[in-house]
Amino acid sequence: MHRIKRLKPSQWNVLKRVRLEALRDTPDAFGTTYEEESQYNEEEWRKRLQREDCITYVAFIEDSPIGLVVGAPYDERAGLFAMWVNSKYRGKGLGSRLVDRIIEWARSNEYSAILLDVADNNTSALALYIRKGFTPTGITHRLAAPRDYVKEHQRVLYL
Repeated sequence: MHRIKRLKPSQWNVLKRVRLEALRDTPDAFGTTYEEESQYNEEEWRKRLQREDCITYVAFIEDSPIGLVVGAPYDERAGLFAMWVNSKYRGKGLGSRLVDRIIEWARSNEYSAILLDVADNNTSALALYIRKGFTPTGITHRLAAPRDYVKEHQRVLYL
């Protein structure tokens, strides 16, 4: 059985572990790279979990982190960031449950909408976001070089 927990600053090492695993697993799904974030020190990882305007959820099976999602401000709306589920557990509803946590967080903080960016070729993530009701905003961009071959588009869910 999977459980989802909000991480506290003292759990920075869990965030580091799951985030670096996500960056290794699907490097083109994120704005930063494994090479960049693997250089972060403990203080930088703690800072991510200390921000009061952000929330980080990690999914676990037993004591192993297998999924991640972050909610944070994005252009005066809520943003859904860092979404990832270990490939062994995809297609089992865990991604949907992680998205639901960000929807709950956004509503409780009285945001009017949630924005996210997703790679055009990330078909499994797109299918999840479509099922959850996210629609395209028309805004597109590419990741920074050397991954500028990755085209992303923005999606929104009005609350």
